[in-house]
Amino acid sequence: GQLAALRFAGIAWIAVGLMIIAEVLGWALLSSVTGIALILILIGFVQWLATRKTETRVPDWFNKHYGKLVWGSTIAFGLVHIPNYESFGSPLDLMLVASQTIGGLVLAYTRTRLGLGAAIVQHAAFNLMVLTEATAYG
Repeated sequence: GQLAALRFAGIAWIAVGLMIIAEVLGWALLSSVTGIALILILIGFVQWLATRKTETRVPDWFNKHYGKLVWGSTIAFGLVHIPNYESFGSPLDLMLVASQTIGGLVLAYTRTRLGLGAAIVQHAAFNLMVLTEATAYG
């Protein structure tokens, strides 16, 4: 919730939004927009490195809406996993991403209690288990 990190997150969301728009509009745009998105993320990261120790204030709006932000990011995490499934056309297919949404809530809890590093390790470990199982059982 620190100002420098929130600014970096905002830049990252803009970059992701550009990539989603490019994919929806067509693959021809995707490579150039991906380059622009990566440059934006790099600029945001450099800015965060330069300001992370000085811009440590947590804005009041962040504290006030923290619960909504956690739930919103949890739902976004689940929705981002929709492309994991080949066919996705029925409203009942939303149940397919329920496990990822619950996983997002668990990761949000881990992030809140133990920090970002712990949530990243938890997510990587889960993905490694799924990848190992998929490789072993085809």
